Amino acid sequence: LTDDYLKMLKENVLTDFTIKIGEREIRAHRAVLATRSPVFAAMLRHEDTNEAKTGVMVIEDLEYDTVTEMLNFIYCGRCLRDVNEFSFASDLLIAADKYRLEELKSHCEKALVQALTFENVCELLIISDIYSAPRLRQRAVEFIIQHPRNITSTPGWDNVVRQHHDLVTDIVRHFDKSLDRSG
Repeated sequence: LTDDYLKMLKENVLTDFTIKIGEREIRAHRAVLATRSPVFAAMLRHEDTNEAKTGVMVIEDLEYDTVTEMLNFIYCGRCLRDVNEFSFASDLLIAADKYRLEELKSHCEKALVQALTFENVCELLIISDIYSAPRLRQRAVEFIIQHPRNITSTPGWDNVVRQHHDLVTDIVRHFDKSLDRSG
């Protein structure tokens, strides 16, 4: 069944909605979008929204590839592209959060937890905070506590210290708890 839905998307079968990303367009189905995403549901079920009136939605804050993969997930419940690449997984997590696609968001969180490195952990910590990704946040904090010398010398750490004081406080609290457990 999901493969049939995906085929309908890819072949533009009976589409009734257009998503514009830059100069490119993707044709889709209102019913599928509204069924899978509460954000699309709210947008398309209310006749007074511009998207419901025109059948067109413009997305300016996401890349075409990100929207395409998000739609693949909406239609078939799985990612067709490998989301283990750090920047793509983080972009897809942001899209999943925006359109309240919790299953996709969870999938991206798992991929990002696997992608944690000394160089990207601070950026992922910030992303996890902004986009409410608690599993990613917890793992990023644990990673920082496990490798403080490697991480506190990075530009990412400097950014956390300068602009995200609440995250530093959270890390210190977790560090204190880890000291209590070990000693």
